[in-house]
Amino acid sequence: MHTDAQAVPLDANYNVQTKACNGPCLPLANYHGSGHEAGFILSLEPYYQTGNWRVGIEAGPFIHKTVWSEDVSNIVYHDWQTDPISLHYASSDGWRVGAVVGATASYKNLSLVYQHFFVKPTSNNSGPPIWHSVDMLIGRYRF
Repeated sequence: MHTDAQAVPLDANYNVQTKACNGPCLPLANYHGSGHEAGFILSLEPYYQTGNWRVGIEAGPFIHKTVWSEDVSNIVYHDWQTDPISLHYASSDGWRVGAVVGATASYKNLSLVYQHFFVKPTSNNSGPPIWHSVDMLIGRYRF
């Protein structure tokens, strides 16, 4: 995942309903982030097979680690006279246990697999990623 955005530095300075600033608008800050999710799946997949067709569902724990880093520049929190600052954030969760659920549909050697990963960051993470779940769709052909 990669992000490149400009946004108000304080959520309290922005009104979601009116799409305008609450009071004077602060300068936009620049947000540049990147990262990924890595892990190990331990799942069970009961399935039903008839002829060349096979349909299964899966669920189980997902042992994972979030890698996320974000640099924020041009942050002004109070007014236009304050010098802008820059900050660096990085995910601090380490390895933890989430969950995965999914479904598979196969015909002979061709499969389509969908998996949903629950990877919500902990509340004390100093640099949480921009995602709280991940979806994966895989097309597979077995030789």
